[in-house]
Amino acid sequence: MIINKLTVGQKKITIFYAEGTDEKVLTSEEKARPELYDALGLLAQNYQISLAQQRGEEPDTVLSRWERNVKTVSFKYEEGQVVPETYSISGGEHMRDTNFHSRFSVSGIKFGTKYNPDQAVLNVLDEAKRYVKGDRAQMSLFPKEAK
Repeated sequence: MIINKLTVGQKKITIFYAEGTDEKVLTSEEKARPELYDALGLLAQNYQISLAQQRGEEPDTVLSRWERNVKTVSFKYEEGQVVPETYSISGGEHMRDTNFHSRFSVSGIKFGTKYNPDQAVLNVLDEAKRYVKGDRAQMSLFPKEAK
């Protein structure tokens, strides 16, 4: 299975993937395992640390100023490869102690380049595969009773 794109919204998760030559889309309102949300949080944090390192800043300074949430991760593969050649991430950001909210998008991040959050991306990729295979959060087995 090859994951091409993962988007985590407030109410649904959408994953574009391929099995053999078949392109598929899974859209579900089922919550993911907590590990997927943790992996996305770690990716956001590692992305911020990567930015700081590339600019010669202290990572703690960047982490204390900005809060970023990754919502979408896309992957591009070389023919026949299972590890992506490049990836793109996007989501929302907020500058702490302000009312500044915006979106960010970074594309074409090459695997293996110095300071890139590659391991965090691989964790997201693994969790997306688990989700497609049906390994999801435990949902309520019984409907909530109306009061």
